[in-house]
Amino acid sequence: MGPELQQNIEASKEQNRGFLLAEGIRKLAKESNCLSLMLRYQAHAERQYRRAVEEFERLKKLRPRDAKRTDKRTPVPLGKQAE
Repeated sequence: MGPELQQNIEASKEQNRGFLLAEGIRKLAKESNCLSLMLRYQAHAERQYRRAVEEFERLKKLRPRDAKRTDKRTPVPLGKQAE
């Protein structure tokens, strides 16, 4: 923490914490590419999610509306399974 923050006694702890958080993020973005990579991966994940939802909606529209489950099998109780 710089001397300008230490001289001002009236500054609240919350202000100092906010300043230090912002300063840490600024340094992280300046010295490392991890923040830009995280933002890039986040945008990529959002695009993939949006495309998956659009594909699901497209496939749902292709499905016949009156298509019901046509499974004619009846469930077999656990004690009477075929050998």
